[in-house]
Amino acid sequence: CVDVWSAEFGRRATVAMQSMDSMQDLVQNMLLDLYAAERQALAFMPKMAKKAKSQQLKSMFEEHQRHTEMQCGRLEEIFQQLGMKKPPRRATHPVISALAKETEQMMRAGGDQSVIDAAIVMAAQKLEHVEIASYGTAVEFAKLLGEKELAKLLAKNLDEEERTDKKLTKLAKSSINPRARARSN
Repeated sequence: CVDVWSAEFGRRATVAMQSMDSMQDLVQNMLLDLYAAERQALAFMPKMAKKAKSQQLKSMFEEHQRHTEMQCGRLEEIFQQLGMKKPPRRATHPVISALAKETEQMMRAGGDQSVIDAAIVMAAQKLEHVEIASYGTAVEFAKLLGEKELAKLLAKNLDEEERTDKKLTKLAKSSINPRARARSN
């Protein structure tokens, strides 16, 4: 399911997935979910960057925001190639919504800023892992269907998500987590 803002009801409303009678239908549903997830990430990343104390972490979010914008562009290109209508910008992904809510609660809870930075990295990696799993599956499905160009575009997004996850891990291990641990003594 993808949630969208409903002008008729004045709130978010769930839009049912298309019928899944074929692998093509499944791939199209995945693409809609991926687009909703990326749009939500674009909206949420500035909040995490603003709350982060570490300049390296802030810079990483700014860089990943640019990558995410390119990823949305690639997904829009795929929609066009497949003759699909792209979902509304306000569409939401249920897993990303839950992660965003959890992250907002952590950031509002307050506490030591070094520990909050560690929590922000953890939240960002949860998001990356959802995207990596989704893109990885989408790439394999596209290959299975013989959609080489689609698989290439999706693989670019997957590669960027995997690189971001590795950078977050490196940053966490090298400075964020040791700082948080030192503050916990």
